[in-house]
Amino acid sequence: MARVMTVLADDGCIVMNSVTSPMVHTDSHQLFNAACAELGLTQEPPTRIISNDNNPIEILKCKR
Repeated sequence: MARVMTVLADDGCIVMNSVTSPMVHTDSHQLFNAACAELGLTQEPPTRIISNDNNPIEILKCKR
């Protein structure tokens, strides 16, 4: 995300999806939170999407 900051407009936002699965050992939501805090970005509440029996998806968004 630090690399994105070099080209992100002053009013720009970053959006990412995070899927929770017992098969994946990396917590992308936690990494997103840490990067936002480190870079001084303002986070918006996540949006959760559930489709059928698939793992839930969280849409994460932060702004400059």
